[in-house]
Amino acid sequence: MKINETIEVAEEFANLIHTDSGKTYDKKPYITHCQEVVDILLANNVTDKSIIAAAYLHDVVEDCDVSLTTIEDIFGRKIRDLVYAVTDEPGANRKERKEKTYKKMVEIENAVKIKLADRIANVGHSIDSNNERMFRMYLNEAEDFKIALYEADSETDNYWDTLRDLFRDGAKKFKVYVGVKT
Repeated sequence: MKINETIEVAEEFANLIHTDSGKTYDKKPYITHCQEVVDILLANNVTDKSIIAAAYLHDVVEDCDVSLTTIEDIFGRKIRDLVYAVTDEPGANRKERKEKTYKKMVEIENAVKIKLADRIANVGHSIDSNNERMFRMYLNEAEDFKIALYEADSETDNYWDTLRDLFRDGAKKFKVYVGVKT
């Protein structure tokens, strides 16, 4: 499969799998979120087609009944590895799942870019949709998130700047004190 076809197939696959699972993104088709993640990567000059394909697929293993083997069989090892890296590990709670996931994420090149684009999309969405609970969850995780991932990819300063600005905007909107350096 040619790489441009891979992106199209990844988008179609993610759309179909999320639709079949019944999963939505704030009452919109879930692919809306996947496209936001891709758009953030593109806005940050990511041109690697494998990264873009993996961004479309970043939630299918975690949120739908799709195995990493299926991802590898259809899209190849590189895309499978990226999806694996950003897929939450099992754990007793969200904090434990995230800690385990961040450790593996830093080992796979470009996975942090996908995760940052995902986090930017989610934080931005929480602000736009007035979801203060979700915003506070991400804000409370911000310091651990940055400590775990900040130095893993030297090409992510723009992402971190965007995320910091979103946290400031959200804190103003929701009147939340920001006591962490984001």
